[in-house]
Amino acid sequence: MLRRFFSFRFRLGAAIFLVSFLATLIGLVLFYHLGSKLVWKQMSDRIHDYGKLGVILLSPEDIRYLEQLDIKLHTTKATTAGATLSALTDEEKQAILRMSSHQAVMQKLRRLRQASSRAAVFDSPLLAISLPDVEPQIRRVWLAGAQLHALAPFHLRVLASDEVQEIDRNGNGKIDPEEKIYQIGDIFNGTGEKALQKALSGELALTSGYRDQASSVFITGYTPVKNAAGIVIALLIIDFSVAGEFDALFRIKVIGYYIMVGVLLISIAVAYAVSKLLLRPLEEIQLAALRIGQRDFSVRIAVQSHDELADLAEAINLLAHELGEYATHIEKRIQSRTQEIAAILSALDQGVLTLDRNGIIQPEFSAATANIFGANELAGQLFTTLFTDENLGKAVAQYLEVFFRSGKDISPTMLERANPLQRITITNLRGEKKHLRFFFRPIFSPEGEIARLLVTIIDDTAEIQLQEKIAVAEADKHTEFESLIQLVRVPLPILEEFINQQKIFL
Repeated sequence: MLRRFFSFRFRLGAAIFLVSFLATLIGLVLFYHLGSKLVWKQMSDRIHDYGKLGVILLSPEDIRYLEQLDIKLHTTKATTAGATLSALTDEEKQAILRMSSHQAVMQKLRRLRQASSRAAVFDSPLLAISLPDVEPQIRRVWLAGAQLHALAPFHLRVLASDEVQEIDRNGNGKIDPEEKIYQIGDIFNGTGEKALQKALSGELALTSGYRDQASSVFITGYTPVKNAAGIVIALLIIDFSVAGEFDALFRIKVIGYYIMVGVLLISIAVAYAVSKLLLRPLEEIQLAALRIGQRDFSVRIAVQSHDELADLAEAINLLAHELGEYATHIEKRIQSRTQEIAAILSALDQGVLTLDRNGIIQPEFSAATANIFGANELAGQLFTTLFTDENLGKAVAQYLEVFFRSGKDISPTMLERANPLQRITITNLRGEKKHLRFFFRPIFSPEGEIARLLVTIIDDTAEIQLQEKIAVAEADKHTEFESLIQLVRVPLPILEEFINQQKIFL
C-alpha cells in the first residue's frame, strides 16, 4: 500500500507541488520583507520630516529663549540627592506658562501636532494600495533641554509640551514617576535608550516603540535643536502613532495568507494535471514493457514528439522488434534441437530418462524407456511409483534424496555401491517380467549444484531368458547322455575277463 502511495506519479506531483509552493512562499517572504522595509522606511522618514519641520518652526528667538530657560531651570532647581532630581512647583510652572515667549513655543508645537492630522501622501505604490485610509498622527510633542544631561546622564528637563496626558512608556501597566514628563520642569529619565545619546550628539534618532494603555503603538523620534553656534541645546521629541504602518503589515500578512492558500490549491491542481500529462507517455512505455515481458513482441508505441521520451519509445520499439526476431530464431533452433533429441532418444536401444530434485520424471526420455515400463507416457510421474515393491520405492526415494543433497561430495564408487537398483527384477504395467540395471549420473547447474539426474536403464531380460533356455537345454542333454551311459554299461566281471584275455593274447 505504501509502495503504491509513494509511486513515481506521487513523487513527481509532490515535487511539482513543492517547487511551486516553495517558490511562492519565498516570493511571499521577499514580498513581506520588501513591504516591511518600505513601510518602516516611510514611517521613519515621516517621523524625521515632522521632526525637521518642528525645528524649522522654531525661530532663532525661540531657540535663544529655550536655551536661557534651560539654563535658568538647571541652575535654580537642578540638585542631586541620590537618584532624585527636583522639579518645579505648580506656581513656578504657571508663571512660566503665562509668558508670551513660552506661549509662542507651545503654539508652534500644537501647529505641528495638528498638521499630522492630515491624510498621509504615500510615495510607494505598495503603501498606496495597502494603506488607503490610514491617517498617522502625533500623539505628543515636547521639548527637553540638554543642560541636565551634563549633570545626570540620560536625564533631560521638560522645557515645553503640547499636552499633559500621561502615557505608560515602558508597558508595565502603571505610570511610573519617570514617565510623568509632560509638564514644564519635569525630569525625563531616558536610561537605556540608545536613541537619546545619538540625538544628543546631533543626529536624528528613533526608539524601538511602545504601547500605551489603549494598546496603541507609537514610535518616538528625537530631533536635535541647535543654536546659532551649532550646539545641541534641546531635543524635539515626537511620539508618532504607527498604527497605520502596523495595519499595513497586518494587511500584507493577510494578503500573503490568502495568496498562500490560493497557491496551495492551485499547486495541487497544477501538479496533478502536469504529472498526468507528463506521465502519459511513461504509462504507454510501461504497458509496452509489460507486454514485451509477456512475450508479445508485436507491441509498438506511437511516437508524437521529439523529446527524450520519444527517444525512449523508439528504443522500446526497436527492442521489441529485435526481441521478436531473436525469439523467432531461438524458437526455430529449439524446435530443430528438440526434433534431433527426439530422434536420438527414439533411436536409443536402452532406457534413458532425467529426474528433477523432487524425483519427477522429465519429458526427456527415450522410447525404449516407455517400452521397458510398459507405459506410453512417463513425464510428470514420480520415479518411485514405477516400483510396486514398497520397500524398494522407499529405498529409491532415500537414495535420490542423498544423491541430490550430498552427491557432489560423495565419490562415484560409493554412490554406485549404495545404488538400490543395481540389478532388479520387476513386472511392468503390461505384466511383463523385466530384468533391469539402473545407473545414475549427475547433471550440474551453472552454480555447481546437482540440478538433475540422468538415469540409464539396461534391460537384461533377453540375455537372462537366453541363459535360462541354454541352462534348460544343457540339463536335457545331460540327462540323455546319462541314459546312454546306462544302456551301454558292461558288468565288471565280464570286463575284467575281457581285459585278461587281451593281455594273454598280447
